Amino acid sequence: MNILNFFYLTEGEWLIQQTVYILHLKQHFTQQGKLIIKEITNNNNLMNSILKELTNLNYQIKNIKIYEIIWNQNLDNSSIIVFFEINKYANNLITGIVYKFDQDLSKGKLVGNFNLQYNILKINFETKNLIIEEKIWLANPNLKLNTSIIKNNKGCTNIAFGSAIKVNSNL
Repeated sequence: MNILNFFYLTEGEWLIQQTVYILHLKQHFTQQGKLIIKEITNNNNLMNSILKELTNLNYQIKNIKIYEIIWNQNLDNSSIIVFFEINKYANNLITGIVYKFDQDLSKGKLVGNFNLQYNILKINFETKNLIIEEKIWLANPNLKLNTSIIKNNKGCTNIAFGSAIKVNSNL
């Protein structure tokens, strides 16, 4: 699967259930909600602002995809994800850079890398104190699964598993 097809299939409205386990507290919680993933197009002022923010890239960008992700229709719980394809290999492996912004671009960003092979997207972010590893795969066009692991310098702190069912592709 190429990167453009993968992102095309993730666009839409999803019903999601996620379980998070916090290791040091030995507690877990489950949350349910609606996740909306929609592409930000070239004609959008937000996209232009993001591209200005990222003008210092020293990569040859082959494909760029920018998505807004909204949790439970609350813009305060939304983020912007930017994917830049850097390399494509013969074994269907695609690698690149990923940026994650809050809705308010001035609050900073997370910078990481991704690789996509077949229908599995792996994203890694590193901050000063944390490493965040996320894996997203499409079991089929209407079923998305994900795992997340958050680590600090002492080891794993949080583990999450989620499943999502697409309820609407037309946004």
